[in-house]
Formats: sequence, C-alpha cells, structure tokens
Amino acid sequence: MKHSISIITPLSWLEKADALFASLGWGAHNFLVPLSPDGTDPATHLGLRATADAVFVRDMETALASLPELHAALEIDLRDDSNRASQFETLMTRCGLSRVEPVVDI
Repeated sequence: MKHSISIITPLSWLEKADALFASLGWGAHNFLVPLSPDGTDPATHLGLRATADAVFVRDMETALASLPELHAALEIDLRDDSNRASQFETLMTRCGLSRVEPVVDI
C-alpha cells in the first residue's frame, strides 16, 4: 500500500526534521515549500508532500515515537495515496498557513 505524507515544520525544527528524514533514506533538504501565515516573506514554516510505502511509514512512526518534541512540532497528514488530492492544501489551511509566493517585478 502506498501512503501520501504531507508534513509542515516550523523553521526552528527544520534541521532536526531534515536529519530524521535523511536517516530514513530521503537525503537532505526535504522541506522545500515555504509557508507563512499571510503568504509573504519571510517564511515561518516549510512543508513537503511525498508518496511512501508502508515500511517507510512504519519506520517514520517508530522514529517519531522516540523523538516526542520533534513529533509535537511537526504537523503531519498521512493518508492512502489514492486520496492525496488537496492533502497539502488542507494541511496548510488547518495550520493557518499559505504558500510564500515569489514577488514578480514587472
């Protein structure tokens, strides 16, 4: 079974969150979507959305259980991958965040 994972981390927890997911095999720099309460710079949070298998999800949940402070800092939405439409946007809304859009000078 494939799972869809959306995660948002405050910038203050970014290094620890990235280290956790790197240790699970994802490499560095997983959180690439800048977020803030009003959608303008500076970003206060970063987010990701990915598809993962059941083994990864189990390993992630086991690792997070041993890191309760990090687990509490992360906002996580985990669901069946077939139900991923609007998942990240729903999580952003639940957290009161918007994507930081680049300023385009014309």
